[in-house]
Amino acid sequence: MQLSADRGATTGLANLGWLYERGLGVPQDPARAVRLYDQSARSGDTMGAYRMGIHYLNGTGGLAQNVHEACRFFEQAAQAGFPHAQAELGNCFFQGDGKPPDRAAAFQWFLKAAEAGLARAQEIVGELYVTGNGVAASDERGTEWFRKAAEQSDPYGMFQLGASLRMGRGIAKDEAAATGWFQKAAALGDTGSMFSLGLGYLQGVGGLPQDYAQARHWFAEAAKYKPATMDQEVTLAFARMNLASLYEKGQGVDRDLDQARALYTLAAACPDPEVARMARVSLNVMPSESNAVGSGESDIWSNLVPAVVIGGAAALAVNWAMYGSGSSSESSSDYSFDWGNSYYGKSYEEQSMDRMMVGCFWNEYSYLTYGHC
Repeated sequence: MQLSADRGATTGLANLGWLYERGLGVPQDPARAVRLYDQSARSGDTMGAYRMGIHYLNGTGGLAQNVHEACRFFEQAAQAGFPHAQAELGNCFFQGDGKPPDRAAAFQWFLKAAEAGLARAQEIVGELYVTGNGVAASDERGTEWFRKAAEQSDPYGMFQLGASLRMGRGIAKDEAAATGWFQKAAALGDTGSMFSLGLGYLQGVGGLPQDYAQARHWFAEAAKYKPATMDQEVTLAFARMNLASLYEKGQGVDRDLDQARALYTLAAACPDPEVARMARVSLNVMPSESNAVGSGESDIWSNLVPAVVIGGAAALAVNWAMYGSGSSSESSSDYSFDWGNSYYGKSYEEQSMDRMMVGCFWNEYSYLTYGHC
């Protein structure tokens, strides 16, 4: 590779830059990597231009953060057909950082990347169809794109396909098939799918027996991980609320009102105001130790878990029901990907990696293809 770079081969320069960036077989030297990427990009290489965009966007490798320069490099590589740069350019237009905000243009660039086979872009195209951002809304088309991502073993695509099957969103309801996708995604560390399995066991649907112990297990698994995105924040809050309710009622676990109260309190800190309100309501109607009632002795308490479960269904569709259709304080025109406003300055590449909570082995190919496990 060094010989290739010495001879001026642009791809060799970019590949050598990657080795220096990651410290693979050579001392890690991000600044040297950037110099090699820049030389490669000036010669028209798409990988070099793409990596320059990443470094400008993140302010790494000795470069000052410059979103406009980042998007300029992404456009260079995207126009030449580099799918990862097309996804980044879509993000530039969608967020209105480095490019004028243009949802329709964003959709077209994400679509190009999705058609090239990038699972993460396929997720986004699915979300844009479901929410009607930059394209006419279509649950059917959205679910088709979620399936494409799911069939590439993409955990979030699996989760969204499972949600579509559970809710009948653009496809016939099929709880058993939904459960199958949730199980696959949960095994790869998707917290939303862990939560969804908890709901399945809580209600005894999808071929699953009603099993409070298993419901508690999956809610607890979902609640283990620090959320990286807004939809994961919501999932975490709902998992805590359902887990709290099980502790409150003594279902699948020894009854423990202190533990229930602590979990409701944590859920009430959710950044989403409606979810936080639900947690506060659940906390406020909890019995004290002195007037606690047994399971089934009060309509209030017997209805509490179903109420939380219904609320939890929003976590299955947080990107279209809560943030896309206007059921929250945000309108669809203000819709942002869950890695949007809170991730200012992060590249689409980094945002995509944040989605992978646990369970995937990252190698260099995985890194470049946004999280294939």
